[in-house]
Amino acid sequence: MQQVADCAYRLNINPVHRCKAFPLDYRDICNQFQKMLEHPHDRLLIFEENDRISGVLALLVEPQDKYLEAIGGVFAESNYPRVAKAFFDYIAYSYSGYFMHAAYPEENAQALKFMESLGAELEDSDYEMRLKKGELKVCSPANDVVQLTERYHKSFVEFHDARHPDVFWTGEKLLDAIDKFRIHIVTKKEKVIGSVVTSRQTEEIFFIAVAEDKHESTYGKALLLQAVQDAFADGAEELLSMVERDSDSKINLFENLGFKRTDTCLTFKFRL
Repeated sequence: MQQVADCAYRLNINPVHRCKAFPLDYRDICNQFQKMLEHPHDRLLIFEENDRISGVLALLVEPQDKYLEAIGGVFAESNYPRVAKAFFDYIAYSYSGYFMHAAYPEENAQALKFMESLGAELEDSDYEMRLKKGELKVCSPANDVVQLTERYHKSFVEFHDARHPDVFWTGEKLLDAIDKFRIHIVTKKEKVIGSVVTSRQTEEIFFIAVAEDKHESTYGKALLLQAVQDAFADGAEELLSMVERDSDSKINLFENLGFKRTDTCLTFKFRL
């Protein structure tokens, strides 16, 4: 596994090879790959030639929903089209009919061109924002924020689906894969009025939302802070999130806690 992590780390520090939803720290890469190897469905694929690893593709796999997510996308040291085609020929055969997401920065022109050749649809154009452990702008967490419990499952699903109507990770799917996520909520009168969802595998903040009439900036900051503190307490060295480029309020929310814009992120979706 060290050779695989070495290859992914070496390529990911160069913007022209970089993939998204992927850690920059070498130790975090090793930890993420180890989690994937231990998971019953996720896959860590390699492209090898002349006894040397020259391509890597990590896949989050949800068989029940026929869903794949490229954690990091395709890494290829040279001849990207050939390596990427080999990976996608394999997964198209192994996961025919699955829906898939992959994401890259604007600088990775070879990956973007390959996505175009697949007929992939551009779904989101975001800023990548990162926060390293030790750079959190310290403030006290709010008592209103708690981890999701079964008591609020139904209310969470209703709130999440209303705030994020067009995403793969619906409220029910998040609950079905709860071992992969940390979910924090804010409630009022037994109703969820705010939530934040963090991936345990990629240490990425997937979703954050607050009811529009419930002091969005206050509850949003409290939710984000609690999510960050819990992730760092669990051993994360760095957190990331993809934030919409046209959402100044959300960008400010992240920056006020110490997150920095580190890259662009173009997310594609397609059917295998």
